[in-house]
Amino acid sequence: MTCSDAIPVGAGLCVRADVARAYIEHCRNATLRMSGRCGTSLLSGEDFEICYVACSLGMGMGLFPDLMLLHLIPSHRVTADYLLRLAEGIHTTGHLLTYKWQGIRPRSLFAGLGVVSMLRDILYYRGIHRRMYLARLRGIVAARRVIAAADDSAPLRPIIAPIGLP
Repeated sequence: MTCSDAIPVGAGLCVRADVARAYIEHCRNATLRMSGRCGTSLLSGEDFEICYVACSLGMGMGLFPDLMLLHLIPSHRVTADYLLRLAEGIHTTGHLLTYKWQGIRPRSLFAGLGVVSMLRDILYYRGIHRRMYLARLRGIVAARRVIAAADDSAPLRPIIAPIGLP
């Protein structure tokens, strides 16, 4: 889990049958579920979780650059609006995974010098960069909201204890 550069993401992910079964069991018992992109939701994370489950079973994960995949993407998925929504979903998912697997909550945007940093960055960034920055902030807010709802409904129970995590 500490080697994020080795996590195969999305299209082209190959999984052993025993890892897939363990992942299904993990999903059945998890309070905070990573459902992947469906409908209009651009949350993801199931690919990362599959890798985390594999590592928790004592297996590994890796990227193999010699393997090639042609990924056809519809034109609406390269528009600025879609990419902004995707960035928000990715940041939300990242914070949820960090909380779920490492117990680290996303910091409040208003803690410490958060407001000052946020205002500085909003003034500094321009155009699409500012919009992407705001998407990241929305991702933090969304993750905090999901975590608060999960905390209210039931305690998170780690189903498979990740190897090498504190």
